[in-house]
Amino acid sequence: MVENIKVQKRLSKQTVDFNKDKISDAITKALIKVNSDTEENILKAKNIASEIEEKLKNDNCKEITVEQIQDLVEDKLVTNYNTKVIREYMTYRSIQTIERLKNLELDNIDKQIIDSSNNELINENANLNARSHAGKMTKFGNENAKWFASKHIIPEKFIKLHNDGLFHIHDLDNWAIGSHNCLFIDMRPLLKTGFFTGNGSVRGANSLAVAFDLIPIIFQSQQNSQFGGVATAHIDYDLEPYVNKTFKKNFIKATRYLTYKIDTLLKYLGIEDSHIRFDKLSEILIGSELINIENSDLKNHFPEYYDYAYNETVEEAKQGAQAMIHNLNTMCSRAGKMSARTYSNIG
Repeated sequence: MVENIKVQKRLSKQTVDFNKDKISDAITKALIKVNSDTEENILKAKNIASEIEEKLKNDNCKEITVEQIQDLVEDKLVTNYNTKVIREYMTYRSIQTIERLKNLELDNIDKQIIDSSNNELINENANLNARSHAGKMTKFGNENAKWFASKHIIPEKFIKLHNDGLFHIHDLDNWAIGSHNCLFIDMRPLLKTGFFTGNGSVRGANSLAVAFDLIPIIFQSQQNSQFGGVATAHIDYDLEPYVNKTFKKNFIKATRYLTYKIDTLLKYLGIEDSHIRFDKLSEILIGSELINIENSDLKNHFPEYYDYAYNETVEEAKQGAQAMIHNLNTMCSRAGKMSARTYSNIG
């Protein structure tokens, strides 16, 4: 060993004394694959290791990484040997890297995730079913992200305190990405103007049914962009504009079936022309403020139209709310999570 030259290990970043015997052993294994003369190969390997050691001394090298040493070995092999020897050494280098990774704590954790052998690990997060396929995939990402954050982002002294249980670093797996945690979504502007999910755009809603359909999509799109809880408040107020939109749609539908009162309806709206085409009539009805679910005068004058539109709107609201709640309450479980909860005062 050469005490004044330090070698930095790959993963732990710890330093040890330079040992040329490790270099010669690795080269010997590569040479033996190509040439059966073991003694000759050992001598050649030792010569290369000595040359590298001498170079480091001449360069007054104080510290070097394992990767840099291996690069020096490959340079020597390129100069003195054929491509077969170089290939064997590179193969050996790759195999050693894989073997080192197998001994890592992270690799052992991954194995425990696959076979669900560590109950403490599997049950760590009550909001995640880590035995399901999607849950295992999520767990892989979580544990690898924790490892990365603990090795590269958070100071070692804090990780030690965390591991010793003296305090807890919440959401350690998300420190690597730096995303924000938990928020309320303002649904009203998103339902009105639409939004972009990253893979496509979604237009705004023009009916209760579509508004109910869009809400779970908004939740899931936001959840994919952050970690932590996602919620919204006063959703009944956010849906209110679509009640009248839907009422008008159903009111127009009713005029198709009960045409004998259209002349009277037009007069009620202040329009004398009784020969208006139906598409023009629909446009007038949509734009009229008198066609409103809260207009009791409309109900008194045109109970057939009103009752049909009202009942259809109520039914659409019930169906939409039920579909939305089922969608929200199963959304997270489809990804292996189990924390979706819907509290609603709708309908």
